[in-house]
Amino acid sequence: MRSTTFPVGLQPQAVLGPRDSGALVQADASNGQDVYLGGVYVTADSTGTGGVRLAPGVAVPVEVCGGDILYAVSPSGIQLVRVVSGESG
Repeated sequence: MRSTTFPVGLQPQAVLGPRDSGALVQADASNGQDVYLGGVYVTADSTGTGGVRLAPGVAVPVEVCGGDILYAVSPSGIQLVRVVSGESG
C-alpha cells in the first residue's frame, strides 16, 4: 500500500494520475472545508464544472482510466486529501 497526502487549495491540484489505476481518496478528518473531486476544470461548488463533494473524513474509491487525471479543489484555505493505492512505492 502507498499513501500520499496532497495539500489542496483554490486551484485544482492533481491527486491521481493516468499511471494509477485506482485508489481510495479521502478528505482528511481535520479539514475545515469540503473538497471537490473532478477533472482539470473542477470548481468548488455545485455548478456544471463542480466536482464530487467530499466532506472531512469521508473516503471514496476512484478508478482512473484512459489517461485521465483526477483533481481536487477547496473552496477556501488549504485542505488535505489522502490517496491510498494498492501500489507499493
